[in-house]
This record gives sequence, structure tokens and C-alpha cells, in this order.
Amino acid sequence: MKKRETDMRTLYLYLFSLLTLAIPSLAAAQEAVFHAARLEEGMMTRENSERKRTMTLKIDEGAESEDIEINSTVTARKNETILALEDGAPRTLRVVFDEFTLVQSMETGETETQKRPTIGKAYIVEHGDTGILVHTEDGSPLTAGEEEFLMEEYDKMSPEHTFRRLFDGRTLRIGDKVDLGDERGNEFLQSISPSPAGEIADFSLTLRELRSVNGRECGVFDLAMSILVDNEQVAMQMKTKGEVIVERGSCLPVSLVIEGPMDLILTSEGLSLSGTGTVGLRSSYVYEPPAAGKRAK
Repeated sequence: MKKRETDMRTLYLYLFSLLTLAIPSLAAAQEAVFHAARLEEGMMTRENSERKRTMTLKIDEGAESEDIEINSTVTARKNETILALEDGAPRTLRVVFDEFTLVQSMETGETETQKRPTIGKAYIVEHGDTGILVHTEDGSPLTAGEEEFLMEEYDKMSPEHTFRRLFDGRTLRIGDKVDLGDERGNEFLQSISPSPAGEIADFSLTLRELRSVNGRECGVFDLAMSILVDNEQVAMQMKTKGEVIVERGSCLPVSLVIEGPMDLILTSEGLSLSGTGTVGLRSSYVYEPPAAGKRAK
């Protein structure tokens, strides 16, 4: 009996020692350092995105009123290759759209489809000293539609990737909130939405978990973001929530899922328009090293 008690006590001590050793390892696994590794010329980013918006509008014009339901979806697939860097940040990009389709439909049955820019055509986008410069790779002139589209798409292009600047050097534990402040919150908004209308009113980014995505160690964040537009003609509010996945070794986004309700009021020269609806964005990103990027040209 004494031998059995001794054996059991030894077993308990052994198990306790294992648990004690496991606790620090578990704690360490719940903490992560985010580091923006150096970018290289030739690196390619493949981006797939879908933006959706639904809106029921009430139009009041004098004594008459009308309700209209509008739905729009933008589907895009594009490749961006870094052609030139300045101080470690992208200066010039080669951009090719494999797909860009805007579909707008109304409850009347009317549907409008726009495809811009030219699919498969290579464009050069450069962050110049005085702003964004765009032209075609083969030297052919840009159409008015192409130039307008590219200037709008890259109007907020930063010489340094916003995600890298926002996350680089941060050490975070599960449950930590990333405090960006209003200015950097607006930078975040600009990085995920070309020419965004509005300013950040409330912003929260909380690390929910650490996990591997396609073999890369990532942080998964819960996002809550309120956007306001308030001027003489337009008052609009969007309250969105979602998920943001960021690669820990590069501070580049892996995926974004953002959605929420939208309210709108517009007044102009006797016309009053109000509406409620939803907005949504889903994007995913794949990064290829320089050799792969050059082969894809």
C-alpha cells in the first residue's frame, strides 16, 4: 500500500510539474510581436474584393414623395507589382485588373453594369511629389474614363503601406485594443476604401486570437467603426463591425470583412432625400515574392 501511495504521489508531482511548465508557454503563445519586414521591388499583391450596398430611399419633392430601392455591387480582382521603392516604401506600382464590375439595380427592374478600367491592361501608378501620376505601361493614351477611375482608386495612395505603419513594432496580447486615435483611424479607413466619404467618429480594433493562415502567423482582430458625413447638404452615418486579419511578420492585411447599417439624409434646392440601408466589404490578399512577381508580368 505504501509503495502505491508513493507511486501515486510521484505521478501527481510529475503531472503538476508538466502543468507548471506549460503555463508560461501558453501565456507566451497568447502574446505576439508585429514586425513590418522590408518590402522588395517585384513583390506582387493579388487582391480580391467585393463591396455591396443596399439602400431604400424616400424622395420628397414638394407635396410629392417616392420610395426607391437601390442595390449596388462592385467586384474587383487586381494585381499590384512594386516597380520602385523610396525609403523602403512603394513609390511606383504596376497595376493589372483581372476584373472590375459595378452593377447597380433598382426595384423598377432597371440595371446598369459598368466595367472599368480595361481588363488585362497594365497601368503604372506613381506617387509623385505633387500627387498621384497614372499612365499606361505601353505608352498608349488613357481614356477619360480610365484616368478618372485610376485617380479615384489611388487618390489616397500613401508612399508607405498604411497597415505596416499602424501595426509595426506593436506587442499585443489577446484582448488588447489597438489605439490608433482619430488621425490614424482615418488612415485605416482610407487604406480600405478608395476616396472614402466621411470621417471616423468611433474606432475600435481588438486582438481576438492568434492563428496560422496559409502557413503564415497572423493576428485576428475584431473591428468596430463608425463613419460620419455631416455638411450643409448631406448627413450620413455608418456603424460597421467586422474582422481584420493581419500577418505578424509583415504587418500586411490578409483579409477584411466589414459590414453594418447606413442612414442618409440629403437636402438640396427643395429636394429632400432620406434613406436606410447596409454596406459591406470583403477583401482578401495574397503576396508573392519578387521572383514570382516578375515572372507574372
